Amino acid sequence: MIAKWFNEDIENILLHHNRVVVTDSAGEGAFLMKCLPEEYIVLKANDKLSEIEAKYKAEKEYPHEKVVFYTSIKREKLSFLLEYAETCGIVELNNMEFYLKDKLYSKLNKNVTLSRNELILAAKCSNDKDEKWWLNVIGGSITPLSIKENILKFLQNPNRVKDEMDAEIWDIFSIEIYKLIGKPATQQSTETFANEIVSVLLNGLLNNNINDTLLDIYYQWTDSVENKSSLQDYINSFNLPKVVNCWNCHPDHCFKEIDELCFRSIGECLSNGTFYTELAQFISRRMSSKKAISFKPEWWNGLLDLLNYQPKEINKLSSLKGLADYYTKNFSKLDTALRICYVYFLNDPEIIAPWQRYYEQLNSVLLDKWYSMVDEYADTQQGYLKNIFEDATKRTAVIVCDGLRLEIANRVIAKLPKSLKIDKNTGFAALPSVTENCMSAIYIGDGTVEMDKSVREAGLSSLCKGISFISLENLNGGVIADKLVLSYGEIDYVSEKEQQAALKAFATYETYLGDRIAYLFKLGYEEVYLTTDHGFVLTGHLMEADKIQIPTGYSIKKNERFLLSNDELSLYNTICRKGNYMGWEYQYYAKSDKPFVTTGAYGYAHGGFTPQEVIIPQFKIYQSGTEIEGLKVTIINKKELKEVAGAMFSVKLKGTGKEGDTFESERKIVLQLFTNGKLIQSSQIITLRVKQTMSLEFPFGDKDAFTIVIVDALSTKQLDSCEIKKGNFRDLGGLL
Repeated sequence: MIAKWFNEDIENILLHHNRVVVTDSAGEGAFLMKCLPEEYIVLKANDKLSEIEAKYKAEKEYPHEKVVFYTSIKREKLSFLLEYAETCGIVELNNMEFYLKDKLYSKLNKNVTLSRNELILAAKCSNDKDEKWWLNVIGGSITPLSIKENILKFLQNPNRVKDEMDAEIWDIFSIEIYKLIGKPATQQSTETFANEIVSVLLNGLLNNNINDTLLDIYYQWTDSVENKSSLQDYINSFNLPKVVNCWNCHPDHCFKEIDELCFRSIGECLSNGTFYTELAQFISRRMSSKKAISFKPEWWNGLLDLLNYQPKEINKLSSLKGLADYYTKNFSKLDTALRICYVYFLNDPEIIAPWQRYYEQLNSVLLDKWYSMVDEYADTQQGYLKNIFEDATKRTAVIVCDGLRLEIANRVIAKLPKSLKIDKNTGFAALPSVTENCMSAIYIGDGTVEMDKSVREAGLSSLCKGISFISLENLNGGVIADKLVLSYGEIDYVSEKEQQAALKAFATYETYLGDRIAYLFKLGYEEVYLTTDHGFVLTGHLMEADKIQIPTGYSIKKNERFLLSNDELSLYNTICRKGNYMGWEYQYYAKSDKPFVTTGAYGYAHGGFTPQEVIIPQFKIYQSGTEIEGLKVTIINKKELKEVAGAMFSVKLKGTGKEGDTFESERKIVLQLFTNGKLIQSSQIITLRVKQTMSLEFPFGDKDAFTIVIVDALSTKQLDSCEIKKGNFRDLGGLL
């Protein structure tokens, strides 16, 4: 603020003259001169000779520019600059303490009791501060030079910060930092000084003996978008000791290597059957803290889920439906946990193997109970889309994914806006749980298996009129169907092609699906369903002995997760289901999540009968509470727009609402024209008021048809829409 007030003094003089003299006999106001606007010419004069030179230079080289003469000569001893001081104006900084106190009193109406040195230091630190800061300094609630505030700037760019600091401020700043890190003050480069600070900070985290001030600075650093990259650079160049106790670190540490050591250490405990409860408590402390979140890998939460899970409740379940609910609420998160661990550690079999074995032990308890209830199983996919659209009274969209495992669907909806409500319904997939079978059940639902997607869509259209079909990737602002089915096959396609190499892409799919769901609500859809044809299993690292042998001597169609035969076979540890599928009379499913021995790739598979493959999401998402709609905007000439004569068309709008109601009296809207799903024209923002009608004309140009969409200018939500087509009229003899 002092710099601002000083500039005001200068500007008030230069407003009427183009010369001003600043006297500063002690040189204590030099920091203010650095804050002058760049367009001002500053000429220095410290004796009579330099006075003459400054005056001559101003008159010769800068006759019309604004010139600030900065001199250490007091007013009464000026010679050649005295005329400028008397006729133009002068700002005197000879007694800086008086100048500062006078400013603070006149601007803030405060008498200052700070010592002279404290006052000048505060002034030098006040460039980017406001009046509130000065009031706190004057009141004693804060100190002028904040180490916490300045140290992050220094660590980000040491040389620049030192160059910008006044020498006195730098001396105070560096001495305070040496005290903070417990080191004697030495002469060293700014880069070395910065590295020493960070070394103390990182070692404090490593040994869990960091002081509170450095810890607070570290927390600020991890939260700083601007400075966080510099922290990562320091971490990358920090040399961890060869031997380190990974359980002795501060729970909010930032070392990836330490987390991996912990992961390996608990895995060894699982392999050896040794006690790990205290280690789990460390994980809990690490993940419960909301500090330094970006340095806490996602798989930590999964480890807690795995370590804290107890399967004892499974034995109490008495129905397949109850077991499915249990899987959905309790076990599916373990599928997520292991999947995310695979993302990070699949290429390191030694470190991931204990966790894979531990998960398999837990999963085997679930599978044993699951297979004991197999006779109760009946799929719930048949006619799923038909049932939704037959009962739909609102604008409805259904996203049908290929290969969306339940646990992934749970992560998708967890990222949705809190304004949306979710009914987390689940269902059972058709068997075999493969795309052509399950998709046929979803779309057609009469027991037939149709390989062709377009035929499946035609089958649904014959059952429910008015449904539009697009791929999720083609969703755009020009989509106006009231009944919409969006297909998304990326998860299954990439997974079958890349197998476990596709694991890293799943997080991208989760985000993408969440974004598309939120976008559908922006387009005005009131209910959105998320479902899939089937889930999948991940087999991790497989030994040959883990794979299930296929009997010889029979006519068998081999698949990774099921077998087909026209003979009733006596196969050990399998489930036989009788029923024609693709010309085969019997289906056989192994009581395992491991694949049969086939020529295909291993890692990702489906078609089997595990909960991971057949318990599927059938989620319903909708707005929670009553949304404030505002003025209703409608296109009132839709019938005429279906077939338009001439080269122009006119869109007529009407606003309907309550006069005097703040929300319904007017609305700002935008008209958008689409062709083949591409936005080709947008109007300017238009304000439509209650009971007002409005017509807007557009040319067809080289197009014969458009989709016009009216959207709210603020939220971009669709308000109304219609199709516009150019009519194919005969020559009307110039009447049009």
